[in-house]
Amino acid sequence: MDETGKRRSRRCLRRTLKTGVPDGTIPKEKSDLEKFSILLESRSIPEDRKGEWLRENGLHSEHLTLWEQELAKNMDTKTENNESLKAVNKKLEKDNRELQKELKRKEKALAEMAALYTLKKKAEEYWPENGDEK
Repeated sequence: MDETGKRRSRRCLRRTLKTGVPDGTIPKEKSDLEKFSILLESRSIPEDRKGEWLRENGLHSEHLTLWEQELAKNMDTKTENNESLKAVNKKLEKDNRELQKELKRKEKALAEMAALYTLKKKAEEYWPENGDEK
């Protein structure tokens, strides 16, 4: 192995030991929340220390730019999805209200029929139709 390869291997090994994750896998495995947190943290780092901070975190300045674009795109998509979900939710709430009204109407009708049936049974007990008296 030549000298450049050895240096590259040592550097990769140091980063792996320092972060616990092999070099090159860290940026790809971050969630949107982690990316956003890192972007906020990077904004607070002075420009003269930013290179050192990026190396410590196993990042490149391109990652920050890409993540910023990616998060902006995700926010736009989520906003559009929220609007369509709100419209669907509003329609479902309206349908639910109509179904609740219909259910109440049917429950009242059923209660009325039960009361009429009970009255009919009581009336048959007191006044039999076939003329037989108890």
